[in-house]
Amino acid sequence: MHYLLGQFFGIVTLIASVVMPLYQKKWQMLANTIVINLSMALNFVLIGEIGSAAALCTIAVIQCIVSLFHTARDSKPSNAETVVFFILYLGFGFFGLINSPGFVWGVNRHNLLELMPIAGSICNMIFVFIRNEQHARWCLLTTCVIWAVYTGLIGAASFFAQCFTIATTVYAIYRYRMPKVSDAA
Repeated sequence: MHYLLGQFFGIVTLIASVVMPLYQKKWQMLANTIVINLSMALNFVLIGEIGSAAALCTIAVIQCIVSLFHTARDSKPSNAETVVFFILYLGFGFFGLINSPGFVWGVNRHNLLELMPIAGSICNMIFVFIRNEQHARWCLLTTCVIWAVYTGLIGAASFFAQCFTIATTVYAIYRYRMPKVSDAA
């Protein structure tokens, strides 16, 4: 039952992910990212992948809330905030890695797999703090590729969400690209 409920949250992630890159405003992308990260965290926990990914999705929700605050006030995050979130991502990521089932000290498939959510979350941290929407989409594309590989390898339904997000992000990058200056004179 937990597994099916977990995969249901993977489908919620899919639905929210399909439309997320198409929003024009950064605050809309951030609000939707909160829904995506909450549903991904529940997806991971309920299918039994209690490792770095679920913890990192929770930190991403907090960071999105902070970034929404900055977006509403038209302010930039301070260097201290950036450092704090970077440390949180690394700390919770490695804590989740060490406490995940199957962890063994040394280099092995499981440990390398659990490093992917850390890399994806750091890319997501950059995405959340970037103010330019188009640059944020490029960072989102990198984030989604990393998460797509991870969720595909663990068999999570949110894999499909990542694939659709990659497709819609590429479309949004093309759609909202900067207009070319005409050389006609």
